[in-house]
Amino acid sequence: MIIPRFLIVPDSFKNCLTAQQAGTAIQQGILKVFPDTVVSVIPMADGGEGTVETILSVHGGEKVTVEVVDSFLRPHKAFLGILPNKKTAIIEMAAANGLELHKPKELNPWIASTYGTGLLIKKALDLGCNELIIGIGGSATNDGGVGMAKALGVKFLDKQGKDIGDGPGVFNKLYRIDTLNLDKRIATVRITVASDVTNTLIGPQGASFVYAHQKGADQGLVEKLDKHLGILSKQIKKDLNLDAAKIVGGGAAGGLGAGLVCFLGASIKSGFEVISEWVDLEQQIIKHDIVITAEGTFDYQSAYGKTPVGVATLARKNEKPVFLMAGNFSDEIPENLSKLFTALIPISKRPVNITEALLKASIWLEDAAQMLAKIIQGSLVVL
Repeated sequence: MIIPRFLIVPDSFKNCLTAQQAGTAIQQGILKVFPDTVVSVIPMADGGEGTVETILSVHGGEKVTVEVVDSFLRPHKAFLGILPNKKTAIIEMAAANGLELHKPKELNPWIASTYGTGLLIKKALDLGCNELIIGIGGSATNDGGVGMAKALGVKFLDKQGKDIGDGPGVFNKLYRIDTLNLDKRIATVRITVASDVTNTLIGPQGASFVYAHQKGADQGLVEKLDKHLGILSKQIKKDLNLDAAKIVGGGAAGGLGAGLVCFLGASIKSGFEVISEWVDLEQQIIKHDIVITAEGTFDYQSAYGKTPVGVATLARKNEKPVFLMAGNFSDEIPENLSKLFTALIPISKRPVNITEALLKASIWLEDAAQMLAKIIQGSLVVL
């Protein structure tokens, strides 16, 4: 009997397990059945939480603590990753301006700012980096990257030539964007934005209408946010001669995607593609026999550049069986997504409330992996 080699490529389980913790749980379950086989773990990310951890786990390097401010300009300690070459920085905007940093009652995208993300970028420049990978998933902001740009020297002025203030709520005062004092080092740096969405800045599929609800906005505020991002977009067109409204992925992180492109000259790529290239994922898939991916909830949004679909696509391309484990499978999963996987494996053993599901996720992942391994072992014996 030939013992298969397993590759585990999980995403994080939101509010529950990091990608590394999820991968370790699955690994332990497999090893209970196949104790002598290769079970490799690559904790994955798509530009959101875990991006720094994923790349550092493969390339090495160090995590650097940075004094920044959160989305409401309060002092906060964030981090970035520096690769061994000392020239490449990995940044998660969520480390400074993430949704998970705030209690639900604190959330207010009308005043939230990406200034802290700008401070992370500035720190990377101070450390001598000339290549930045910026993951922009999981934001609490909706300011089009204005705060980020202000931290790096861009001025947003009213008719009197004064700073307009912070957050998209003041964009109605915007009269001129002045990039004269933008940090000169930006011109020498290559910036790649890793994003898991393709939404544009404004409109029905834009940053506000699609994502602002989860950041604390009611429908009335959503409409006002979209209007104010429209004001920003028109001013960018006037002063920078760039069409922010047409940038694919510009609506990511409340418009931070568009801001990074327009103010810093960044390029936006699929978060999964960026990270998978950095960890050489396709070659790892080729070296293994069975691929397992995982995430907390698998639903219609999983089609938009999320980890499991990306992993499954590469596995199928290389004719490898690929299994998906999840805490919850939505009834809205398109059939074409389901068919990407050899099998969908729910980890919960019975209907449970969210509290119990979060507490037992690691144990259930390990048990589900052990069960899958036993099934595979049985099929090998038959073969």
